Amino acid sequence: MAADTIALLHLSDLQFGRNHLFGSAGLTKADQHRDSLFARLHEDLRGLEQRQGLRPEVVVVSGDLAETGTRREFEQVLEFLEQLAGTLGLERGRVAMVPGNHDINWNLCQAYFLRCEAEDEEPRAPYWPKWEPFDAMFSRFYAAEPSVSFTIEHPWTLFELPELRLVVAGLNSTMAESHRDGDHYGWVGEEQLAWFAERLDPFKERGWLRVAVVHHNQQRGAVDDDENLRDADDLGRVLGPHVNLVLHGHTHNAKLGWLRPEVPVVSTGSAAVKRGAPGGGAQPVPGAADRPAAAGAVGPPLRAGPAPLGRGHAPQRRRQRLVHHGRGPLHSGACRLPRCRERSGPDGWQEQGRPARGGTAR
Repeated sequence: MAADTIALLHLSDLQFGRNHLFGSAGLTKADQHRDSLFARLHEDLRGLEQRQGLRPEVVVVSGDLAETGTRREFEQVLEFLEQLAGTLGLERGRVAMVPGNHDINWNLCQAYFLRCEAEDEEPRAPYWPKWEPFDAMFSRFYAAEPSVSFTIEHPWTLFELPELRLVVAGLNSTMAESHRDGDHYGWVGEEQLAWFAERLDPFKERGWLRVAVVHHNQQRGAVDDDENLRDADDLGRVLGPHVNLVLHGHTHNAKLGWLRPEVPVVSTGSAAVKRGAPGGGAQPVPGAADRPAAAGAVGPPLRAGPAPLGRGHAPQRRRQRLVHHGRGPLHSGACRLPRCRERSGPDGWQEQGRPARGGTAR
């Protein structure tokens, strides 16, 4: 890996549970193990390393790790993440994860509401019990990483990677989600956005690369539907000046957009939800019978570099672009990102004259 790039693997919407695509094919246990998401992903990553020298230094998982947020599902999530980190030789702190709407346990949330009703109390948003199975898995995975936290007071996470001069803002867009029909939409909230903006500012001054990850779709704007982040405009206004890149999932397809002229927004698809399953999204995924050995789990790398000015952009500003080169849609994204140097660009992110290689509702 070139010294001036960071290889980042972006996964989303793994949805371990009843409609998880992998692990059911094959007659024997050994065959079923080879059909697991980890085994297929491992094949893809090994191929990328052999062909292009691309080996992830950071893994970002943008939510919907489970299907219904049960402890049994999160046991599978934990096993997968432990295997992935171990195989890549990554410390746990180099795996950044955020919850998605499928990681909310509706039954625990409803039980909390019923308990409040029985005790003549008002439920207090954001209804912490809904995250208890996610938090249990999170706490076990990061047991040796005391700086990584997800708490009742702050149910979101800042991942600091000084050896890479990289910081990842792990946003929680499930703040409003509950078992109630009217609560199925993405929401971050100004308190969380302001919290991250304040903490990212010193990293901006020091010239670190700053990546925000959120589950719900930011690119469509503040439209009143559950495919979306309702306070997307607030995210752009409050957090936009403090980040270099935004990653999200939820829509089950791979797209490139822009939060600001210089801040790309990249989504990735799901390689692990059965075709036609609830919340399957718009991106078709190969079925058990027709998927290739590598399962399409990792797409070709993205290249980051300066792009021509777009219409309406100030002539003195340059924007970064991420180019998807290769065949087929991205189900999960592997990309190289420019590694930051001391105050190398106008906002601390390295800008070079030539492109740097690399990089739903239930």
